[in-house]
Amino acid sequence: MTTLDTLHPRINGVAAGWALSAVVVVLFLICAAVALLWPTSAVGQGWVAAFATTPEGSITGFVEALLGTIAAAWLVAGVFVGVYNRLLARA
Repeated sequence: MTTLDTLHPRINGVAAGWALSAVVVVLFLICAAVALLWPTSAVGQGWVAAFATTPEGSITGFVEALLGTIAAAWLVAGVFVGVYNRLLARA
């Protein structure tokens, strides 16, 4: 039986949202740790600036960037799951 002949299950949107959120939070924390340990690098600076409007280095900026990252992960998961499940139904 080939891969095309097997039935693929639909993706659960809530599970995908939580999974992607967990992944991006871990990546965010790694970048934040690198930015704290190596302040002259640009590794963590861009991530915080992309998701926060408050000054970098503040607790408010950290929390805002973390929440923005989670929101972006849920948006990406929602779009991906919707497109994947719709294409799966057409196949």
